[in-house]
Amino acid sequence: MVAVAARELGRCGLWLPTAGRSEVLTRREREIASLAAGGLSSREIAQRLTLSVRTVDSHLSRVFAKLGIRSRQELGPALRA
Repeated sequence: MVAVAARELGRCGLWLPTAGRSEVLTRREREIASLAAGGLSSREIAQRLTLSVRTVDSHLSRVFAKLGIRSRQELGPALRA
C-alpha cells in the first residue's frame, strides 16, 4: 500500500520520506549538514569544501526536505535520529 502511494506521489512530483533518515542523505549532503549543524555558515562551508555558496544552499535545501526540517537549529537532532 505504501509503495503504491509513493509511486502516485512521485508521478505528481511529490516526495514521500523514507523510514531510515540517515540512509536517504548522500555522503556530500551528510558532510554539509554536519558542518552546518556545527555552526558554520554557508559561506564558510563553501570555502572549506571549495564549492559555491549556492551549491551549499542547494544541498542544505535537499537535506531539509529529506529530513522534514525547516531550520539549521533542527539539523543536529535530525542527524542523530
